[in-house]
Amino acid sequence: MRSVDQIDNPETLKQVALLLQKENQRLHDRLQFLLREISILRGDSSPDKEPQRGHGPREQKLLPIVEELHELPQHDRQCPACQGELDEMKGQFEESEEVTVVQRTFKTIKRRRKKYRCRCNGAVVTAPSPNRLVPGGRYSTEFAVEVAVATDKAVYYRTYLNRSAKAGGDLLAGYRGNIMVDGYIAYDSLQRAGPEKKFLLSHCWAHVRRKFVEIEEFYPVESKEIVDLIRDLYDIERQAPSLDRLDEDLRKEALESPGEAS
Repeated sequence: MRSVDQIDNPETLKQVALLLQKENQRLHDRLQFLLREISILRGDSSPDKEPQRGHGPREQKLLPIVEELHELPQHDRQCPACQGELDEMKGQFEESEEVTVVQRTFKTIKRRRKKYRCRCNGAVVTAPSPNRLVPGGRYSTEFAVEVAVATDKAVYYRTYLNRSAKAGGDLLAGYRGNIMVDGYIAYDSLQRAGPEKKFLLSHCWAHVRRKFVEIEEFYPVESKEIVDLIRDLYDIERQAPSLDRLDEDLRKEALESPGEAS
């Protein structure tokens, strides 16, 4: 019997391909039949049920939908290929959804970003979308803030394309208080900027430790001393009460103090 790679006649190869396709389909059908038989023998009452489809975005049927139309700014309507003017592609959009909250009313915003193209057919440009909490994510910044306020124990992340001082300034604009940071120099610059210090930098000990671990090969004695001290600091931290427990103890102490007695 000749192998397939020895056949050079196109018509013969086509017939072989059709036979192989039919045989594959027969084997697939046979496999499905045997799987159903195994399910029945195992006592599965619904062997033909749909497989679970994983954890994709679920349709929010109960939320009202507000449609927002995004247009390309006039100054961006220039073809990058020929420098001609981009014309709107009628009926063409790039669509996405974002769940947000407005005055404690949740709704889904359906964003329709218009598309533009040049008559030279050298480029298609889509209107920009507003910044999101996570690029490509489904939930707005307002939604994340609502969850954080409701749970009182949420972690808030904001992703930027770079770590410039300007990006840090945009993130911390108007903020007053403590921030936990690594050794990135931009944070020091932001703290020194302006007539007064608006926030206090709390540097992360994990980042400090990592620097001494990196030079341990060259300075083994000095590095070990610092790493051991940081380990002792971690041991003390593990013995400290949690913030919830500490708040509860302070409330009890305030209620039991003579000044609060009636």
